[in-house]
Amino acid sequence: MRDILTVNILIENKERFEFNNPGFNADVVINGAVINVSYDGRGYKAYKEILEKTDSEYVVFFNDENIITADYIRKIISALLGKNDDIYSLRHPDEEYLEKNVYMTGGVGRNPFYLGRYICKTEFLKKVKISSDEEAFYDDKIVLSITKNVSKIPMLGNIKIQTVEPMEMNINVYRKPYEYDWYIPYFREFVIPFLNENKGRLTPTEQRLIMWMIAMRLLTNHNNRNKFVLLDEKIDEFFEIIREVLEKIDDEFIIEIKTRQSVPVLFSYLLLQHKYSEPLRFTTERETKKRLIYYTDKGLVYGANLVRPRIKAINWEKEGLVIDGVIAGDYCMQNPKEDFYIRVNGKNIDWKTTNVYNLDRIFGKSVYRYTAFQFIVPREMLKAKCEISFRARVGEQLVVPTVNFVGKPSSRIARSRWIGWRFDDKMLTYSNESLIVDKYSTARAFVMELGRISKIIRSTRRLSYKLTALYLRPLYRLTMPKYKKKPVWLFFDKLYKAGDNGDYLFRYCMENNPEADCYYLLNKTASEYKDMKRKYGKHILEFGSLRQKLVALHSDMIYATHAGVWSFCGFNKVQSFYKEFLDAKVVCIQHGLTTQSIAEHQNRLEDNTRLYFCASKYEIENLEHSIYGYENDELKLTGCPRYDGLKNNDKKQILITPTWRRNIVITGNDFGTSKDYNEEFKHTKYFEIYNSLINDERLIEASKKTGYRLVYLIHPTLSSQLDDFDKNDYVDIIPAVSDMSYEKILTESSLMLTDYSGVQFDFAYMKKPLIYYQPKELPPQYEEGVYKYSTMGFGPIIDDYDEVVKTLCEYMNNGCKMNDMYQKRVDDFFEYTDYDNCKRIMKVIEDESII
Repeated sequence: MRDILTVNILIENKERFEFNNPGFNADVVINGAVINVSYDGRGYKAYKEILEKTDSEYVVFFNDENIITADYIRKIISALLGKNDDIYSLRHPDEEYLEKNVYMTGGVGRNPFYLGRYICKTEFLKKVKISSDEEAFYDDKIVLSITKNVSKIPMLGNIKIQTVEPMEMNINVYRKPYEYDWYIPYFREFVIPFLNENKGRLTPTEQRLIMWMIAMRLLTNHNNRNKFVLLDEKIDEFFEIIREVLEKIDDEFIIEIKTRQSVPVLFSYLLLQHKYSEPLRFTTERETKKRLIYYTDKGLVYGANLVRPRIKAINWEKEGLVIDGVIAGDYCMQNPKEDFYIRVNGKNIDWKTTNVYNLDRIFGKSVYRYTAFQFIVPREMLKAKCEISFRARVGEQLVVPTVNFVGKPSSRIARSRWIGWRFDDKMLTYSNESLIVDKYSTARAFVMELGRISKIIRSTRRLSYKLTALYLRPLYRLTMPKYKKKPVWLFFDKLYKAGDNGDYLFRYCMENNPEADCYYLLNKTASEYKDMKRKYGKHILEFGSLRQKLVALHSDMIYATHAGVWSFCGFNKVQSFYKEFLDAKVVCIQHGLTTQSIAEHQNRLEDNTRLYFCASKYEIENLEHSIYGYENDELKLTGCPRYDGLKNNDKKQILITPTWRRNIVITGNDFGTSKDYNEEFKHTKYFEIYNSLINDERLIEASKKTGYRLVYLIHPTLSSQLDDFDKNDYVDIIPAVSDMSYEKILTESSLMLTDYSGVQFDFAYMKKPLIYYQPKELPPQYEEGVYKYSTMGFGPIIDDYDEVVKTLCEYMNNGCKMNDMYQKRVDDFFEYTDYDNCKRIMKVIEDESII
């Protein structure tokens, strides 16, 4: 009889592959049909051979990351019986489908280029012609070819793909964005020849898929997702290729991509602008039933509803209500400064543009700067009921734009009549695209709370989140008298590791500031948790616990070492449930010194930071750039708390501690925990370089001769990779999330080798020698700021492997002495080299009286 299906397992390593079902590892018979299980390796050659030898009517492809059982195959066969379509789709478990039992092609449905989702007739696949130039990208060519004339593909029953392979919409762990071939070679060797072959006569589905290819490359490298695969001139080369592709795509499909899930609206505008190499102008309008629609000068339709004031922070200051935000969709206006109006009680008021971080970046390169605004509503205007509204001129029409609020608590309220932020005797609410300030009323607040609870119950969020909110919100109100006896101060570090600035300042305040009720957040699994709990009792809060969240709600001051404060305080995915309560003043005490260009995370509006404590005048110089947004004496030169413990205790130890790279860690782990193990880490250049270095015979021999011990400290984000490194008897390999003490390892080391790690400053503070090993293959993941390694670094900069080994050996042979030139740089860099940093910080807190 004729086989109905060929099951092809395309794997690279047969030895590492096992079927989930015992014994199912060769040709088997199911429902009377022989299932050909092929182990032919990956690539076009294997695919071609499978098509040539199979006698099956349909073919489905699996790989070594699929979970395959005989029962799973049986379900597919049963579903295919009686079917006669050329192509079917399996279901991905986490996908949402626009139509029941139908997969939408062209990038409308998720993961369109995953070949394993399609089941095709063998004869249908044989019609797909693949040239020699396309063989490296054969799977995407197949998808383009089999879907080109169809917009909908029927689902094969309710059969879900069983795989552990990361899909493209799971951006945190999707692998292809880390491969260079996915970018320039893909478009140069595959997409452009494909377009030329078709002479621009592409079906709508083909054009949508090509736009999806482009959007995915941008999306997976958008803002802080940059994979650092394309650098410098390669970024320009990629965009030049994209321009060539866009010239073959109809404009309607370029603008349509903004409707795809997770794709920013801005992308359509940027790609159109890139295609024509000039700004777009929005001209003639037409009115529809729902909203005004505007044409660009290219004849395309764009919505005026894209212009939206987005409120980022609202603060009650001496001068009045200070409101910061950005204008989303400002490119629809000819001149945002002239065409955007802010009104108080029906009258236009002055507002100013600011430069506080307002960029969109792709591959780390700035591609758009939004108009950022700030305005003040004076106190005298808030004595009676006050309405704050907005207007925007788009084309020839004056429209009332939709008001948005960032999800962070700094924006205070949301687009809901049940959320109100209380300040003094007033309450801020939202109504009909306006912000309303009125007298606070206990009765009204009670009614709003009932509405708020009702909305939480009806929300689609996870049940556990809702139950916690329904318990925690009333508990917060009931416990107010208890927590208002003293100011509540909250401190944290990485959550899975203590010993940083938060830990040091917390301990100092527990001994020296009895007027405050101090608490330190820490994961229960952290190595320091038991000892700190034993010493400080209730003042150590288990991260994520109900009590920890309750204390965070009552906090008056948060001493933060990292951006994303409210996530570190236990509200990672649920800030919207408590937004009006999360009102603590945030002060930054830093994790690493802010000498690089990292305004995306350290700008004033990221966490509504009120004070920022620094250790060097060069940090102040860096943070004074307008993009950071610190304009009102928020920057304070005091020193870092942890420096109080940095007293030299040399034990003849060489410390090797490079920083991490985003493109070598798994980022999808639970918040507040160390990163998960990455199986691909052993294949990275990072691992190759440092594993070789710690096992280099020349270093080991110098260590034996001079009596220095080598210590390789693995960065916290890479600590799960400990077992990947080769061990020897002369190097201690220590993960930073273990029970090691930063203070101990730094004070006992004689010399540090690093690339860009922030602990270089801790080491230099003690005037001990450093070596910077900066391999060209491992570029930094942050832009250089005011701190220039070439003229301000505390040691020699080396990019050659053999040279760094030679230099390390020389330092050991010469007793690890710091050169006079570098000592002078230390003296110039640090404002204070005493051990009173915590004391100075608390003096500023007292003087500023910001509580």
